[in-house]
Amino acid sequence: MKDWSSWRTALFGVVLIAATNAVVLLGVAYNRSGDAESLLTLGKREFARIGEWGFGREDSGLTLRLHWRTPGGTFPFYGSGVDEEVAEGVDGPAWVDRARLAALGFDLPDSLDETKRQSKWQRQQSRPAMVVLEFDGPAYQHEVERARRRAEEMRARAEAMPNDKESKRKAEGAGGQLARLENEETRLYVVDVGPDLAALRAKYPDRTRHAIVQAEIRPVFYRRKGVERLSAQVELTTANIMVPLEQRAAWEKRNGTGTQIQLAFGKRLEPWIVAIQAQTEAAR
Repeated sequence: MKDWSSWRTALFGVVLIAATNAVVLLGVAYNRSGDAESLLTLGKREFARIGEWGFGREDSGLTLRLHWRTPGGTFPFYGSGVDEEVAEGVDGPAWVDRARLAALGFDLPDSLDETKRQSKWQRQQSRPAMVVLEFDGPAYQHEVERARRRAEEMRARAEAMPNDKESKRKAEGAGGQLARLENEETRLYVVDVGPDLAALRAKYPDRTRHAIVQAEIRPVFYRRKGVERLSAQVELTTANIMVPLEQRAAWEKRNGTGTQIQLAFGKRLEPWIVAIQAQTEAAR
């Protein structure tokens, strides 16, 4: 009787695994059926390789992670960056406003005073949403131009005070930041958020410039220059992308340098790699 129970348990396990795999494969097939919802041609700057450290180095698979930013943001993968140029009392990135967050179901205070900041407003859980990723568009160009103005300002100050080491240090730092933005940092920016795919696509019709993806959003309250402000924490639901075995050699060549990746987003807004090929000058 014991042997029979063990056999049935093992069989159930095999059937469950097979059924789970079938569901996953059906989901993948549905996501990739028909025309892609969007198709971006990205450079290696928009990806990071996962598993370069520790046990991940022993993994035979190759997984890439999308690099993205928010306008005014400092770190990829986190949407709470603040534009240095915002005026007093103005919220952070332009796409973060009460109307958009309220449309996602968040309950926001009428004012951002310190007392309310410590209450329930700060503890709201993340909610699913759709965000718009813009590649090499106005958001990125604005960041480059802002960095260029700062670099020029810092350089002018350093030239006016040639013996001031601090001014020289700031000028070098600003120049380095501009160079990284122009040549190394991602050009993929979150520029909008909403609950409705059709509405967002109508607003951003260029499917080669704007991809709409699933994300988790949470409001963030912070204080800057003595003023309470509102921003948002963003986490893409599907930021990790497996590189197909047949395309891995193209990525491994020069460790991804000089390549461009065609990334499609399907009916479920999930990404997959269509092709990895020699990079054109325009995509560098």
